[in-house]
Amino acid sequence: MQVDGTTVSNPYSLPFGDNTGLVLKVPALSLPQSPAPNQVARFAVTYRWIIPSGWRYTDATGNNVIRTSDGTTAVDVTDGYQAALGTGVQGGNQIRVLPAPSTGGTISVQAIDNTCSGRTNPGATVNSISRVFSTTVNRPTPALTIVSNRTPQGGPLTLFCGESLSDQQVRYLTGPVPAGGGFSSPLFAVSGVVRSFCCLNSNNPGLTLNGVGTGSIGLTATYTRNGASTTVTAAPVAVTVRSDLAPPVFTALPNLCQGETKTLRVAPVPGAQSYQWTLPSSFLTPTTVAPTAPGSYRYITQGPEITVTASSAPYSSGSVLVDVVAGGSGCGSSSATGSVIVGLGDRVLAVTPSPGSVFYYDQVCANQPIQFTATIDQQQATDVSYSWEVDGVAVATSGSTINAYTPGPGQSISVSVTASSACGSLIATRTLYAASSIDGQPCEAGAYRTTPAPEAVYPNPADDKLYVQQGGGEVTLYNLQGQPVSHRSAKPGLIHLNTKHLPTGLYILHYPNATGQTVRQQVRIEH
Repeated sequence: MQVDGTTVSNPYSLPFGDNTGLVLKVPALSLPQSPAPNQVARFAVTYRWIIPSGWRYTDATGNNVIRTSDGTTAVDVTDGYQAALGTGVQGGNQIRVLPAPSTGGTISVQAIDNTCSGRTNPGATVNSISRVFSTTVNRPTPALTIVSNRTPQGGPLTLFCGESLSDQQVRYLTGPVPAGGGFSSPLFAVSGVVRSFCCLNSNNPGLTLNGVGTGSIGLTATYTRNGASTTVTAAPVAVTVRSDLAPPVFTALPNLCQGETKTLRVAPVPGAQSYQWTLPSSFLTPTTVAPTAPGSYRYITQGPEITVTASSAPYSSGSVLVDVVAGGSGCGSSSATGSVIVGLGDRVLAVTPSPGSVFYYDQVCANQPIQFTATIDQQQATDVSYSWEVDGVAVATSGSTINAYTPGPGQSISVSVTASSACGSLIATRTLYAASSIDGQPCEAGAYRTTPAPEAVYPNPADDKLYVQQGGGEVTLYNLQGQPVSHRSAKPGLIHLNTKHLPTGLYILHYPNATGQTVRQQVRIEH
């Protein structure tokens, strides 16, 4: 079927309230012909239409009288003009109608004809009628959706214990509303843990929560356009109130130079009555809050912040973890973990020998290119500059990498680098010894072979530093109580953990290997 010259699908959607004239049209139906040659195509002359109730059409009597359909009575339309409803429409296979603004229904049409000659009675005509063609007309309204600050597009709403439903500003939104249309008389409905204290018949309903659990919010409203009205029901919103508090979100997690004082802060957690902080006390010390117990790493504040001072002691530079737990009466606690960089960072002076060369700890093949790269893992400063010395002689570069040559067999090369920033300076030194053979492998010119270090973690036992050859990722040292006591996030390569501040004893090291798998290894610290 075509509507105003456009082919439409079944069902056909005509927006609620539309009442402008339409021309409905179906293809003209051709009549069966005899097999004789040169036959002229003949088409059915009359079409029997049934249109939805309340819709108006032109009477087929030829008087152009406008009738209103009852939805069941058919009108036979024959070739001619239907002028009463506007511009003339010619042909019985089309009809001009004025839709009622609110009703839909079924449009059906059949072709009828009485011009065919009968086979058994030549010269007489036969009445014939086609099968019914029908299209359903829907009258959709603009969408009506319940939304909130947390769900601006609608949908289920999840809140944490202690959060206020009124803070979410539950309200409704509508889809595009055509000219002349509008919504009125909203009425919200609630159930379960959702309660109301006023104004359910407005777009600012007063809603509150009664404990934890589930509930729902419903809504109906009246949509009016061109004098017609209907009730529109929004999809109900399922509300879930969890039993735990919302997780804390860090709003201030600054890095600190050694000896510097700053404030760590999370956004206030609705319903929280206290905040428990777990700090690596050898790195960060609160300025005004006492620990929960002597020797404890935990501190409790009433507000969502704590002021700390970074340690100035040696080996207290690097990345550390800060845990915060929010607690409130009647609600389960929630927690968050953040990372703070203390000091300039951890210095690592990496040695990259020439491709394929033999390199074993501090031994390297003689008379070949070698590269030294200084990196500051977990560095917080962006203004780091580097100064280099090779065998006590300054090198004219401020970059993080220098190139050199190894000396002859039996000689050594000593390289030192100073990394400076607003947080101070770090100095690293590396001495390498040149040889003609290493670990039983000769240093053959042009055919160097690589021998990897057999140990990935050394020394073990360790004193002030523990070196780890790792594949890139999180490296964490735990005590036997399962608490992290030293941590690094690093790129693949050799790093070290500061262990000087740790008590003598056994520890468990977790680190990624070259394939990304986590390796767990027992380590002993001895001083």
